[in-house]
Amino acid sequence: MTESGGRSPLPSCGVERGWLVAAGVASALVAAGCSATQAPDGPQVAALEPLAAEVTLAPASLPPTAPPGSTAPTTTAPPPATSTTVAATTTTTSTTTTTIPWSVGPGSFAAFDQSLAGRLIGNGAYGLSVAVARDGEVVHTAGVGLANAFTGEKVTPQSIFRIASVSKTLLAIAVMQLVDEGVLRLDQPVLDRVADDLGIELGDPSMSAITLQHLLGHVSAIPEYERTFFGGVVGSCADAARRGLAGRLLGQPGTVFRYSNMNYCLLGLVVEQATGRSYVDEVTTRVLEPLGIADMHIASTATIGPGEVLHPTTPGRNFMEALGPAGAWVGTAEDLVRILDSVPTELAKKMARPAAFVPYPEPDRWYGLGMIVFDGGLSFGHTGTLEGARAMVVRRADGITWSVLVNGDAPWVSDRLRSYVGDALATVDWTG
Repeated sequence: MTESGGRSPLPSCGVERGWLVAAGVASALVAAGCSATQAPDGPQVAALEPLAAEVTLAPASLPPTAPPGSTAPTTTAPPPATSTTVAATTTTTSTTTTTIPWSVGPGSFAAFDQSLAGRLIGNGAYGLSVAVARDGEVVHTAGVGLANAFTGEKVTPQSIFRIASVSKTLLAIAVMQLVDEGVLRLDQPVLDRVADDLGIELGDPSMSAITLQHLLGHVSAIPEYERTFFGGVVGSCADAARRGLAGRLLGQPGTVFRYSNMNYCLLGLVVEQATGRSYVDEVTTRVLEPLGIADMHIASTATIGPGEVLHPTTPGRNFMEALGPAGAWVGTAEDLVRILDSVPTELAKKMARPAAFVPYPEPDRWYGLGMIVFDGGLSFGHTGTLEGARAMVVRRADGITWSVLVNGDAPWVSDRLRSYVGDALATVDWTG
């Protein structure tokens, strides 16, 4: 496997593992030394149901490589100082829970928390944070397990986790606002000016045809460049972009779906070139500040900031710095729920449409403009996977939005959190 875009019998390590399993190649990836990768996930609200009728995805034959993922090789962290084993009937982890009053009975989320903890804590996860909202109102937040396996610090609902590729949704929301304002256009070719700003020549003439929509929907035909982002060969997104823009495409833009962190690295540079401000400032001003969210920020690979949990990471790695807009944000589970719930229905419909009519690995699941669409268009959100981190946020058609953040390497496939949360929600008494 190479970064040059040459086809290979196996997908690269950055392919989203949830779809790889469906394609039957997960075991081959493990044998090749690849780690779990990030997947698109998330449910959608009832108002988006018409989308299913508007979008017709031909069941074309699937490409030999399936998409998305932003992941890095995982390692085994030293054993924690405090046991965090949670059994189905016995909970030995410390749980801090905040429940916001709604029409739920007292203690109705106790079994919910225990169900998730039993699936994750002690099975590769040190701690987790969860938030649940219904009809736009946060009704439950909880922290379970260890925020730091060396100090014994406990997770709380305010603990700050890596959100990995869920970062892409934050940037996409800001980009769509710039589109609505006329600052950018979805059909606008964007890479010539970025290349000029970086002082390089495009390595493939077809890159001049890559539009904003191609980058948002991972249909630019840009390869994954996993070793660029996770191999320690670059120190920033700009450095990674120079390598990507000097390379070759997998095909013509708009004809190939290939989940690549490079798309969102470049998208961040497009925003900066168009606005004259950093992508961090644009996301902060447009997405976070209107919601009163002040704890989300870009984090580094090796440094643990105030309130942040420890994500076990191999010493010397710098993937957070390289990913930048594609995966370096950190925040709380409640932050993610509030952000996804804040997306207006009309904007959600636009973002849920596929960027191009190309084959996707599953007929009822596709990548829109910065979000993963599930269940044939009835739910949406995003997943994230990095070394020592798992993340997922989903908005469902029944009005429930949830997010789970994990420090550790469980589940192996981030998308499994959907079924875990679905089972846990079945234990909740919503009648009061």
